[in-house]
Amino acid sequence: MKTSHTSLFVRLFARVNLFTIVASLILGPALSVVPVFVPLAEAASSGPNNGLTFANDSGVGTVDWSNPSNTQTSNDVYATTNGNAVFVSRYLKATGFGFNIPSGSTIDGIEVRVERNANSTSVHDAGVFIVKNGSITGADQSKTSGTGFTSSGCSGTGNCWTNTETTVTYGSSTDLWGATWTAEDINALTFGAAFAASRTFGTGNRFIYVDNISVTVYYSKTNQTITVTSSAPASAIYGSTFPVAATASSGLAVQSRQREAAQSPVVPSQ
Repeated sequence: MKTSHTSLFVRLFARVNLFTIVASLILGPALSVVPVFVPLAEAASSGPNNGLTFANDSGVGTVDWSNPSNTQTSNDVYATTNGNAVFVSRYLKATGFGFNIPSGSTIDGIEVRVERNANSTSVHDAGVFIVKNGSITGADQSKTSGTGFTSSGCSGTGNCWTNTETTVTYGSSTDLWGATWTAEDINALTFGAAFAASRTFGTGNRFIYVDNISVTVYYSKTNQTITVTSSAPASAIYGSTFPVAATASSGLAVQSRQREAAQSPVVPSQ
């Protein structure tokens, strides 16, 4: 039996990046194209990524790092800085982390990991910052308090450095480092991290080592507009099938499905 109707409601079930959407499609005597705004709140992360460009930055300290590009990979080949007494290093600045965060995404947090050690018990962080548009910015994430810190400096415990290589995490999945971010900021070759260390007391030549600096970015994907189309005729046989298709504004693929005409048959009036 054919339905005699002016509109037919169809439920379309599709998946966009593992999220189920339900769209109502109203079919009339012609092909329908219905934009449906679908809020997606999918959390995601990218990384840890390694940097591409490494340099000394004079924003702090007086002692340069040797071979700063050695921090590109975790391979026990180190960037080093050293001195015969109390000193503060320059920033070791790493940029170009090669992110490709989808445009329009909300940046939720940034995490920086540094693999480091020293052959001195009096070394601690002197500055850990984020780099935005090539400039060192935001809140300092240095770990310069807690067990091991005294009025004269570090004593080799707690957040003080030791001779054992340790991976230390700065920031988190919800920490924006006191700055505002877009996906384009993160994807830029001028995004990165800057790191400095200090020897607070002692004599004799002592070395500070950094093996690797990596960054992980946490973000939420943007909302999508889904466009639904159907080639169903103006009147359809109850229980018959016809194709419907959906595409997302971001270009994400949505599977096309055959759906049944989902309206009870209409009994002609006597």
